[in-house]
This record gives sequence, structure tokens and C-alpha cells, in this order.
Amino acid sequence: MYNTRSGRDQPAVPADLFDRYFAEIHRYIARRLPTDDADDLAAEVFLAALRGRYDPAVGEVRPWLYGIATNLVARHRRTETTRWKALSRAAERDWDGHEDPH
Repeated sequence: MYNTRSGRDQPAVPADLFDRYFAEIHRYIARRLPTDDADDLAAEVFLAALRGRYDPAVGEVRPWLYGIATNLVARHRRTETTRWKALSRAAERDWDGHEDPH
């Protein structure tokens, strides 16, 4: 199965990939992150899969999807950690800037 739209022989992602694996990938992410985040990241997994170059000769598609999901979860956690640290520093600066009038 190859995608010839790009003019190159590039392995295509099976058309029914989303239907077959979305619920499973969503559950995997939801066990690691809040459900709202899992909704968005599960969709991102399949967007990344469509942009990626899956090669069926390398192996099954399921581990490939789990790898994408794992990377997205890790990136999400790093982003959240960075965001919380920045908020904490900002709150600390604001607190230090206010003197107790008593």
C-alpha cells in the first residue's frame, strides 16, 4: 500500500487506522493524563501518523502508534512542567513585590 500523491513511493497509513485504534490509544493516554488532555493528544497521534512514514516492513502499526502516543505524553508533561514553573516564578515575584503594611 503506497501513497503516490507525493510522487514518491511512500508507505501509506491504513485508512481505517483511526477506527481500529483510536479507543485503545485514547485509553492508554487517559491512564497517564487527564481525560481532556487525552482527547486532544489521541487525535494528535493520528495526525502525526498521517504525516509520518510508516513502513509495514518494519513491524506492526500498533507499537508505532503507542510510540507516537508515548512521545506526545512526554512532550505534554514537559510543557506542563515548564508552564507550572513559570507560573510559580511569576507568583513568587508578585508576592515578593508586595510589602506587608502592618
